Amino acid sequence: MNLLNDDEIPIGLGMALAENVYAMERFGNMDKAERTDFVNRSRNVNSKQEMRELVSSLDDKDEPGNIFRSEKYM
Repeated sequence: MNLLNDDEIPIGLGMALAENVYAMERFGNMDKAERTDFVNRSRNVNSKQEMRELVSSLDDKDEPGNIFRSEKYM
């Protein structure tokens, strides 16, 4: 699966996903609407650290729906 076909993924998001295999897998398992929403949220971050935090929200094994609860990147 090529995750870059459906969405224009910002380079910072792509790099942050590449650093976190679990988050990349979770991103790949999202449906198109979820991926689009996540990509749009990534466009609101202002630093490398914020991008890592956003991507890390996908890696929260204790709260699978965590990425949709945060208002920070909306």
